[in-house]
Amino acid sequence: MSMIQKGKAFVYGKNLEFRPLEKDYLQTIRKWINSIDYRRYSRNEFPLLSETHNSWYESLTKSKSEIVFSVWHTKAEQLIGDAGLYNINYTNRSAEIGYGIGEDKFLRKGYGTEIIFLLCQYCFNELNFHRVYASIIAENIGSIKCFEKNGFKREGILREDAYVDGKYIDNYRYGILKEEWLSKVRNV
Repeated sequence: MSMIQKGKAFVYGKNLEFRPLEKDYLQTIRKWINSIDYRRYSRNEFPLLSETHNSWYESLTKSKSEIVFSVWHTKAEQLIGDAGLYNINYTNRSAEIGYGIGEDKFLRKGYGTEIIFLLCQYCFNELNFHRVYASIIAENIGSIKCFEKNGFKREGILREDAYVDGKYIDNYRYGILKEEWLSKVRNV
């Protein structure tokens, strides 16, 4: 798959670029969302049908409370995942962030850490948010490490909040303030 268009990045980093989420990418993303491994920790319990996904996409184009990007690996020129801001609160200057990597060959290579860094860069430097946060299933060790590498702190635990693989497990709330993130970036 070589759908990358040079110069179309909205946010770019060392290995990855965020591009606007185009309708042409929905079929690929829907395939990921409906896979067992991807949805295990993203909490997509029901199959995502094309009509539902298309309706969500149409509402996203008008939404002020969500911003979703397609994530591209620049060297491979490949769509590898999605990332976004959810529950945006412009009064409090905060948002929940989340991401997913759908292409298996790009897992466990540090790209999750870069995605979170780019989301924070966008939130704090461009949108001037004060705080971003994420909810992470306790067993999702990879995501926990990615957030902690970016300076996020565990702020709370929702005990037995998620039902995964036949058992109830905790859900962690992680967060970071703009000054904490800027301090971490300056010290790197």
